[in-house]
Amino acid sequence: MLVLKPEDARIKNATVLLHLLLKQDGISRVKLSRMAGLTKTTVSSIINEFITLGIVEESTTVSTGNVGKVPIPLHIRTDGVYTIGAHLGRQKVKTVLMDARMNIISREKGLSYEGLSPNFS
Repeated sequence: MLVLKPEDARIKNATVLLHLLLKQDGISRVKLSRMAGLTKTTVSSIINEFITLGIVEESTTVSTGNVGKVPIPLHIRTDGVYTIGAHLGRQKVKTVLMDARMNIISREKGLSYEGLSPNFS
């Protein structure tokens, strides 16, 4: 029998929010709440954690002229998280470094194993 723990749901919710932020840059907490089907409290809690970790940032708001609280646009910080990818081939290694929006920061091709041998002594 599969038993789900509260932290499993939180991880799933956080993943859903990150995917939505990647798809729609500048989305507000209210829109995230609607699109993810989560409560505003849950969204705010997770987003505040992302802000503390430096993954997400709030941008300045522009008055819409409407009455009430102005929605604050949220953005994934491109320098908040990096991903490293590596392809280990028979003869060479290829590596790539990407930011949070999957922009390639660095790419290395052709690192060779030549001259390297395992030392089993």
